[in-house]
Amino acid sequence: MADLSEGGRGQLLLVTALVLAVVFVSLSVVVNAAIYSENIASRQDPSGTDALQGRHETAVMAVDLLASVNRENNTDNATLGEGLRGGLDETGEFVRLERAKRGSLTNTTLQTSSQNNGTIVYQNESRELTTADQSDATPGNWTVVRNVNRRAGGNGTRAFTMNLTSISGDLRILVVDYGASDVWGLTVSGNVGAGNDITVEVDSPVSSTKNCTKTLDSGHAEIDVTGGTVAGEPCDALRGSYRFAHGVGDRYNISVENGDQATGNYSLVIRNTTAWKKAANDSDFQLNYTKASGGAPYARAAVYNTTVVYEYRSSELVYETKIRVAPGEPDD
Repeated sequence: MADLSEGGRGQLLLVTALVLAVVFVSLSVVVNAAIYSENIASRQDPSGTDALQGRHETAVMAVDLLASVNRENNTDNATLGEGLRGGLDETGEFVRLERAKRGSLTNTTLQTSSQNNGTIVYQNESRELTTADQSDATPGNWTVVRNVNRRAGGNGTRAFTMNLTSISGDLRILVVDYGASDVWGLTVSGNVGAGNDITVEVDSPVSSTKNCTKTLDSGHAEIDVTGGTVAGEPCDALRGSYRFAHGVGDRYNISVENGDQATGNYSLVIRNTTAWKKAANDSDFQLNYTKASGGAPYARAAVYNTTVVYEYRSSELVYETKIRVAPGEPDD
């Protein structure tokens, strides 16, 4: 072992002390940084959580508001827009009051330029899925809407739901490419009733056939065509590469086959304002729909989607975002 002189020991102690000092300073910086980050996070988290909660509340109320305005207003698109603005002012007040209790400010506004108008096709009582005027030789086989235009990166149909009370054959919903031969087909079969099974089968132009079978717990069969559920449960035959209208072009028609072999009600919102017309007159409208909101299917003005601007301000956070409101819209 080497023999250290007094001077050597002193130098060693000095070097050791310097090394330890550097280590302690480094540890202090790390610990202080961690404490600082934790403090910042703890200070920002309440505002961040509150801002996101307010955004969620705004989105939920905007979705309900849009559905209500479309359902209750048998008018025109301008009046629908006014209804949306007035309703948003009222619902936004709830969010403002709740945030004010926590010392923050919020503001919700309708981005008027973002409103895309469309049409709602609706049958609100249980009857055959046929045209309003059943004088046609085949009222169960008809084109519900024509020339639906997809939006960029998305679909052109949303909130397509059916509530069937009986099926005596194979009900088919077809989505046909407007200028090609691609077809997306949905077939519903089975017996409607508590404890009975119904089967949904989808033929996709880009995938093989897929089906799902669900046991009903009530006297009706709820099928969310664009939401991908049957009897409230996920249905793989309506999801993924089998989802509504997937593989069909940017413009398509929606038709019903064997509508006289099923009873129930349904609703769908499409992105076009005149997609129910075959020509530039009302002859098809008189045959297929009624302007009253009775049991026969009807078509009327609707808002397809809109955008709500949500702003949040507190002493610690400023947050602004745009919320696209198009409930029940599937992917492209």
